[in-house]
Amino acid sequence: MEKMIVRSGDISWKAVEDEIMIIDEHEGTYFCLNAEAAAVWRFLDASRTRNEILGFMEENFHIRTKKRRTEIARLVDDMLQKRFIVFHEEPE
Repeated sequence: MEKMIVRSGDISWKAVEDEIMIIDEHEGTYFCLNAEAAAVWRFLDASRTRNEILGFMEENFHIRTKKRRTEIARLVDDMLQKRFIVFHEEPE
């Protein structure tokens, strides 16, 4: 079973036009997500799998090459590493 991914509840965020500002109050830092990263963020308004995220981006941003799919996968990994998004265990 593929793990579900959700937005972290430990950070604050704000939409600014087509970008997202993420504020890490614990670290005292902020990050600006570009339009593609912001689309992933908005799509994670509910639990999604990595494959659902990639499928959404392929469909909505016309990502067709292996290189672009790899870039989106790295984006998700980077967001996981920064703990903007986290794995969520579904109750059994």
